[in-house]
Amino acid sequence: MTTAFGHCWNLTYQVDPPTFSNAGDFVLQKTLADVIPSPLPLPVTGAYLLHPGGGDYELLAALTQSAYGLDGAALPELRLHMRRYFLTVESHPLLDSSWMCFVDGAPVSACLIARPRGSDTPRIFDLMTARPWQGKGLAMTLLQKSLHALVEKGYTALRVGCPIQEKSLLQRLEQFGFTAIHSELC
Repeated sequence: MTTAFGHCWNLTYQVDPPTFSNAGDFVLQKTLADVIPSPLPLPVTGAYLLHPGGGDYELLAALTQSAYGLDGAALPELRLHMRRYFLTVESHPLLDSSWMCFVDGAPVSACLIARPRGSDTPRIFDLMTARPWQGKGLAMTLLQKSLHALVEKGYTALRVGCPIQEKSLLQRLEQFGFTAIHSELC
């Protein structure tokens, strides 16, 4: 049985077969030549950051559920989806370039970066913020911190897939410095 539901970044959650990105995505890329690593303050008092680890898939699944307003029935697929991030043959998670933001011990936002197998260019696997924390700049701060980490590791670009119908998201990505490279999978 395949259960699918989408969200505004680059994937449709599926039980079988797992996908890293959807056919028909609009692929954008940001060149990292102008990114200069520097300390970034978090926009929420009391927030702190940690790199995700293999034991965090439960926390990330619950965060995804909150971020996208999904009901409890979605949690098993979200757990599988996050396990795939850490254990997939399709991509390699870049944990030292990914971040989780916590407030009062609970995860409130995450930026997960992975490098697809056979590619030198990392992609945003997911960028999410729990609903009560949205609109405070956490996701963009985490993305910026991920960009800094990628530059320090020697990467020169970051890609993201975005559904073509998500015009407002495309605009935000373009404002953040991403440019369209093509409208098919890379």
